[in-house]
Amino acid sequence: MEGKGGGGSKQNPGKNQDVPVTKGELSKEIVRIMSEHMPTILAQSQENFRKAEEARKAAEEAEKKKKANEDAEKRRKAMEDKRAAEEQERKRKAEQDRKNAEDAERLRNEESERRRNEEAQRDGCSYKSFLICKPSEFHGENDPVIVTNWLKEIEDIFEISECSPRKRVNYASHLLKGEARHWWNMIKIARGNEAVSAMTWEQFEELVMENYCPQGLMDKLEEEFLKLQQNDMTVPKYTAKFNEKARFAKYQVATEERRIKRYIWGLRAGIRGPVQQARPSTFQEAVELALMVEKENNRQLEEGGDNKRKRENRDDDAKKIKISGGKIENVGEYKLCTICKKTHKGECWHDNCRNCGKSGHTSKECKAEPVCFKCKSPGHKIVDCPERKLLEYKDTQPRKTMGRVFQLTAENARNTP
Repeated sequence: MEGKGGGGSKQNPGKNQDVPVTKGELSKEIVRIMSEHMPTILAQSQENFRKAEEARKAAEEAEKKKKANEDAEKRRKAMEDKRAAEEQERKRKAEQDRKNAEDAERLRNEESERRRNEEAQRDGCSYKSFLICKPSEFHGENDPVIVTNWLKEIEDIFEISECSPRKRVNYASHLLKGEARHWWNMIKIARGNEAVSAMTWEQFEELVMENYCPQGLMDKLEEEFLKLQQNDMTVPKYTAKFNEKARFAKYQVATEERRIKRYIWGLRAGIRGPVQQARPSTFQEAVELALMVEKENNRQLEEGGDNKRKRENRDDDAKKIKISGGKIENVGEYKLCTICKKTHKGECWHDNCRNCGKSGHTSKECKAEPVCFKCKSPGHKIVDCPERKLLEYKDTQPRKTMGRVFQLTAENARNTP
């Protein structure tokens, strides 16, 4: 049964009917329910709030860490960029300094080269023109042939480039390399730059020869020159060998006359006699005479009849010739010495000591008192002979024209078929 002013109804359990509920009861019921469940709701709300707060804080902390990491990475990258920029700047500056140094060095070299060329041009030769001739370097070989060849090559270049005498040592010393450079540096330290600057080419040449051409080896080469004979060599080959070895016996070929005599002495008997009779006045004339005589000897051999004798000895088969007025004439045979295989008069001294005249030893091994070959006086050798200077003085005087029965000029020799 429903009441008039009721907000609800209550059910009668027994009769299964709704019973009216008043507003007050409803309010109380609500309050009761809320009182029962509010702590749980509050607790749940507080828990949710706490979790939300923790999550917020965790998110904030994570954000802070992330930001801190990002800031740290930015700082690290900034530091790396800074260091890279500094390193790049350092390299750029170093490269610039290097280029500046190279430019400065180049300018100094150009200025030095310009001054050197200006000075050299005043003297008739520049270092650049000297190098254009491509002079060889010297590395300090202890070989007289190499040393003398190098010195001669440099002298020839001096002549070609018209190099001033006061520049020659400076130019040549720059061609010393390796051990030779170390040796030259020691010379400069020992003598001083001023003395080295004042050194002449002849003094430099003498220093090089003394250091790289031991006297014992030079004596041996001079002895080889003194023993040089044509034998089976052709005249051109003998002449080349003579000129090569003459460099090591300068005293023996100090004058044109000595050079001619020594050259003729080494010729084969069949060539030496006619050339000697012609009395050539220059070395070139002697060479051309020897060539002509050899040519005539060969012609006679080719026209001869006995081929076997031709192979055995060309000089024995070839008739001796004399030269007169530019013509070759047949003459009698020369008597050949069985000791030295040359033609000469009197006793043969080929194997005898040049000091005492006895056989069995050389002049270097001789213990007898030296005898001068010039004045025949004991107590000194020919190199110390007082008369030698007089002889050398006479050698330097102009030769007087002498009437000769046998005479052939170089021009005649060249024109002779």
